[in-house]
Amino acid sequence: MTNHPAEPHKTARLQIVRSAMLGHAIADAMGVPVEFSDRRARRRDPVTGYRGYGAHDVPAGTWSDDTSMALATLDSLAHSLDYTDMMERFCDWKLHAAYTATGVVFDMGITTSKALSQFKQGVPALSCGLSGEYDNGNGSLMRIIPAALYCKYACSDLPLDQQLSIIHDVSALTHSHPRSQMGCGIYALILMELCDVRGIAGIQTGIDRAKRYYEANPVFSKELGSYARILNCLSIMDFARMPEDEIKSGGYVVSTLEAALWCVLNTNNYRDCVLKAVNLGDDTDTVAAVAGGLAGCLYGMEGIPDGWLAGLRKAEDIEALCRAFVDSLNTAHEAQDEWTKDEKTLGTADGLGGMEPLPAEYLSFMLDFPITAKDMERFRSSQANMFLGFRWQAGSEEELYVFRGLRCVYRLIIHHETDRHRAFFYIYDGLDSLGDALRNMPPRETLTQLLTQWTGHEDVLKAVDLHCHIVPGIDDGAGNVAMALQMLHMEADQGVRHIACTSHSFDGRHNGYKQSLKLLQQEWAKQGRALALYPGCEIYCPAETPESVLIKVQSKDYALLGNSGYMLLEFDLGSESRYILDFVRRILDLAAVSDSKAKHVVLAHVERYESLADDEAALNTLLAWGCRIQINAFSLAGEQTSSIKVFARRLLVERKVSFLGSDAHRTDHRPPCVKNGIRYVYDHCDVDYANAVCYENAKQLLTGALD
Repeated sequence: MTNHPAEPHKTARLQIVRSAMLGHAIADAMGVPVEFSDRRARRRDPVTGYRGYGAHDVPAGTWSDDTSMALATLDSLAHSLDYTDMMERFCDWKLHAAYTATGVVFDMGITTSKALSQFKQGVPALSCGLSGEYDNGNGSLMRIIPAALYCKYACSDLPLDQQLSIIHDVSALTHSHPRSQMGCGIYALILMELCDVRGIAGIQTGIDRAKRYYEANPVFSKELGSYARILNCLSIMDFARMPEDEIKSGGYVVSTLEAALWCVLNTNNYRDCVLKAVNLGDDTDTVAAVAGGLAGCLYGMEGIPDGWLAGLRKAEDIEALCRAFVDSLNTAHEAQDEWTKDEKTLGTADGLGGMEPLPAEYLSFMLDFPITAKDMERFRSSQANMFLGFRWQAGSEEELYVFRGLRCVYRLIIHHETDRHRAFFYIYDGLDSLGDALRNMPPRETLTQLLTQWTGHEDVLKAVDLHCHIVPGIDDGAGNVAMALQMLHMEADQGVRHIACTSHSFDGRHNGYKQSLKLLQQEWAKQGRALALYPGCEIYCPAETPESVLIKVQSKDYALLGNSGYMLLEFDLGSESRYILDFVRRILDLAAVSDSKAKHVVLAHVERYESLADDEAALNTLLAWGCRIQINAFSLAGEQTSSIKVFARRLLVERKVSFLGSDAHRTDHRPPCVKNGIRYVYDHCDVDYANAVCYENAKQLLTGALD
């Protein structure tokens, strides 16, 4: 396919892309605080501008999953049309809060979540989408704008059926039922027309094109009845005259498309369109976002209120992605020529350092964006090029997993060479993607050594889990030695090198803790992996008094953390901050005048105590008393309860966290999940603090060196 950068001019394209994407994001943010409220509530208290918190407890101007996934799509298309890459970016949003306004993922559709989970399990991108009758939510419609813009500007030479095939495939990544694909196609055709012809005429032309195409396509013709109110009108204004009470605004894809279009048709400016969409109630953010994208394109940047643009969080990030996308449209043909030249080099033995030629299908799979000769020279001179020496297994299916991992490694070398700490985790993710194929390659330890040599920072491999219920048969953690060993391998695979084995104190079997820990240490030693186990105990304070805790610590019924003088204290999640303060104050006062080794306190999973999240004075008092804070790594990246995730990240930003833990219990319930949390720490903190939180502080504590 070819591009025509002069038609329209790049500046005009950028304005259209900006108005559509920002129009979508602003409307999304306008609807977030009142999502799920019904229409009667909106009539009593209509939205007139940004609001803070509300339904999702986020600041004013915060966009939702609608815009996050649209931005991930835009970013992916700025590199190439690659559905695997698109899904990887969606997963980066889901797992690591990429493309978010506040660093928190607070909303996600069930269908989308299931599709992304399937992708992470190795299902090909275009096979992940759900196709049942009840999988026709608006989760693909809400992110389809970038695909429409891509078809408009990068694929204008293609026939309509090929353009719509792209739209349908982008939808099918998560929503593959023909009804969802058709809704995206109708919307895309309207948007594409509005890029050239503003007003009712553009909307009508888009609908007419959609009607002709879908009536002639047997795959979709049976779904025509679902969109009859839009497609079967003599004029779209007949649909516009429908009374509001007949317009539904829930999460069903047909309802969302109808409501958004109805709002556009019944207003004459961007502001009124967005507010009308939000005040329909129900799925306020998505209906508004879908309407806002059309209205943004219809009225342009000049139609968006300045105050609304100024109030949108991280608007500059959206602007940057829009510019990158438009730049890619204007340079794609040049990049394609450069890539063709590089592909010829890569396809020779010399291009791969004297090894066999790389098959073309693996080239497209591994290198999903244009690569320059300079990039290739950097890659060939890097340590990671040694990976290619291990891949020749004669075209087995496993090679697809190998090359998925290699592509991840390649991407980071090109784009993260100056950020070695973040680069390491992208490499490690690449290794994880290799899956079972690693059995045909050198041991993981050998590969890790190569990575360590390249990154030049061995310590980033290491982590300490200061809170783990892994001693078998003691509490509700590991049920037997086999499960405990499996959990330990999972921890070691994620870079954990030390674990405090902190069984619950309130279980009656705790008397056998020492023997069970010793047995586990002996069995683990036979595995030959570098991970040390230390004693510990999670002391359940509501079941104790400060006096009884110290007595049991003194008699060694309860283990301190490693060789330290630190007690790990746990409170009920609903404990009031005053109760926590009183208990800690009493135990510290008693410990100061006792003969017990216990002198210090670590507070377990502080991010789960809502009272401390709301009582900053109490939290600061605990820190002033010398208490150390442990949070669960999972809470930083993976936790679905937004209040917990927000508090955990706030504690980290404020540098109040001393330790990470997994709080793992079993392989089938709260398994060890620390890698993404560690990655989050290194992504968002300076390296010295990240090293301290992930490794140094806890290592010093367990070995008795931390005062």
